[in-house]
Parts: sequence; structure tokens; C-alpha cells
Amino acid sequence: MPGQLAPARGWLATANNDNRPDGYAYDYSSFFAPSYRYERITQVLASMRAMTIADHRSLMTDTLNLQAKRLFH
Repeated sequence: MPGQLAPARGWLATANNDNRPDGYAYDYSSFFAPSYRYERITQVLASMRAMTIADHRSLMTDTLNLQAKRLFH
């Protein structure tokens, strides 16, 4: 199914955040993670044209916390 859902930007990501479209009619969870990690993934992926293995590794070990940045700056 990801091939059918792939957006025009060329990538699909999730970080246990609520990714349901507005008006989605069905309940399937009562817990979703805050969207901060997804927002960080989006920042990184949107800034790159192509990714190397090292880029993927860097993203997987990225420690920038947008929630902390928002709370403490």
C-alpha cells in the first residue's frame, strides 16, 4: 500500500504520530505520540534531494528534540 499512498514529495514517514486525515471516520487508537519527532524527520527529509546510507544513519541517531527546543528557547 505505501506505493499507492506515496505523496508527491517522494517520501513517506511516521513517528507514531497521528497521521489520519481530517474527518477520518474510524477510531483505531487512543494514543498517538506528539508530532515533534515527525516534524524533525520532515525537516531533515525535506532538506535533502537524495540520501546516502550515512544520511540515513545520521537521521536515525539524530538527537535534536524540537519539543525541548520549543520549551527552553
